[in-house]
Amino acid sequence: MNYEDLIPVINNEYKWELTSDKNVVVYVINKGFFHTCARKFMKTPQISEVELDEYGSYVWKKIDGVRSISDISGDIIRDFGEEANLAVQRLVMFMQMLRSHHMIFLQKYSDKK
Repeated sequence: MNYEDLIPVINNEYKWELTSDKNVVVYVINKGFFHTCARKFMKTPQISEVELDEYGSYVWKKIDGVRSISDISGDIIRDFGEEANLAVQRLVMFMQMLRSHHMIFLQKYSDKK
């Protein structure tokens, strides 16, 4: 299976909203032993706000559980013109980063509900 054929799905544990300038803010719950200690001793917040840049916000809003990574890549090429080459290169790294932080799941087309 080609990586670009996988379909990203946002993990429902992560709430998000749009800022006034249409960027996405994802709310990350800091849980686990390290984060509990950090909250207690360093007064860190229980929920962190992660604001995505223009490209990250664009991609996040395209993740609907239906579009594949290839589909999203095609949308980037269509919508960003000359800037698309860099954005498409960033797409795979961005998807890997979201997956490693459990913010998305990647599923095969046949796994789609």
